[in-house]
Amino acid sequence: MSAIQVASQVDKINFPEFTASLITGVFDAITANQIKQMAAYTEMLSKVSKSLTSFVNETKDDITGGELLEFLSNTFSYEKGNAVKTMQYGEVYDKLQKGTAIDNEAKTKLTDELTVKDGANVIVPAISKTGFLDAVKARISENKYKLLRDMMKLGYQKLVVKDGKVETKLEFFTQQYEYDVQNTSEFERKNRSWGFGGSFKGGFLGGILGINGGISNTSTKVSTVNTSKVDMSNTTVDIFGHVSINFKSDFFPLANFQ
Repeated sequence: MSAIQVASQVDKINFPEFTASLITGVFDAITANQIKQMAAYTEMLSKVSKSLTSFVNETKDDITGGELLEFLSNTFSYEKGNAVKTMQYGEVYDKLQKGTAIDNEAKTKLTDELTVKDGANVIVPAISKTGFLDAVKARISENKYKLLRDMMKLGYQKLVVKDGKVETKLEFFTQQYEYDVQNTSEFERKNRSWGFGGSFKGGFLGGILGINGGISNTSTKVSTVNTSKVDMSNTTVDIFGHVSINFKSDFFPLANFQ
């Protein structure tokens, strides 16, 4: 197939459909992202709309080991006599597991630190071998609850398209090259031969000697023909799609939901 014939098939590439799908794909992705953000915000809103006590009871068992270790590495201070002592939550846990005595002042401070207050509802921690980790989990859940409420006060954080560009390009290149050469060469060779016969009889030379002579000519001709024919065609079609979008962070105030 020649390059011109190939070029005539370019309409089968369906370039307009490619461009349309690129544009719709970009906007579908942006819309899907907005829906995900809204769904996440709605989920957060449903969680903080519950009471603190309900939130703690529903989420404390989901606290990860990493969160527990991070909290247990923190320290708290308490007064004993005229001195102020500092102790890690993790040290308290180790002592409780080993059955080692803990200062009463430390227990009083821990009880106050880990108590969860929800209006009239109060969750009092048990500073014991089996109840200490549950008290720590309840405090971590309370911290999460307060953090979520603070975030909700700011409103719905979203990504907004500031400006963008959707670009498509079709590059078409075709090349055709024909080469036809015919070379002709000719060679000719001629030969001449002599012949003798007769007897030595009268006549000048021939007559006297009786010699009859003859001359014959031969000719050889060789013709060669070299024929070369080259037909080259090349077609390249490139479809290029480019999307450039700039986003900015924005907030949808919580008051707008009311």
